[in-house]
Amino acid sequence: MGPFSPFNLSLVVFLAFISLQGADSSCPTGWVKRGNQCFGFFNDTIQWQDAEVACQAFGENGHLASIHNEDDMKALSQHLSQNYKGGQHVWIGLHNPNTGSENNWQFKWTDGTTGRYTPWAPGLPTIDTDEHCVELFSQDYMNWNNHYCIVNHPYLCKYTF
Repeated sequence: MGPFSPFNLSLVVFLAFISLQGADSSCPTGWVKRGNQCFGFFNDTIQWQDAEVACQAFGENGHLASIHNEDDMKALSQHLSQNYKGGQHVWIGLHNPNTGSENNWQFKWTDGTTGRYTPWAPGLPTIDTDEHCVELFSQDYMNWNNHYCIVNHPYLCKYTF
């Protein structure tokens, strides 16, 4: 048999799949590892929904970032402050899917996770507007603000391995 026998080809595909899946539990260069999660910042300025779609390209566990505790928030804030000098707010995966005439304000994470950690900036969220998507304030990236989903911002993705 030649160098591309069915067994050899299967082995090459398997090894490529394992390396792409992060078998060593590491994150891509430039991403932040927190537990079994990788967080990646993207400087492209796009609308919230487009950012969520872009994050889903990282696999079934890829979404705009959900942040569930102060330690992760501090680590991500530090990473953004040190590596991003653009001064713009940054999309994360929290949103109010109840748009339209329903006046039911329940923010949810795009990855389906839940949590009680909600570091809203003072006086927020504003619930009498059409601001259904959540961003990190650019001041120190430690506080959240709800904003119009059609605004273009850089974004923060997360995937779980």
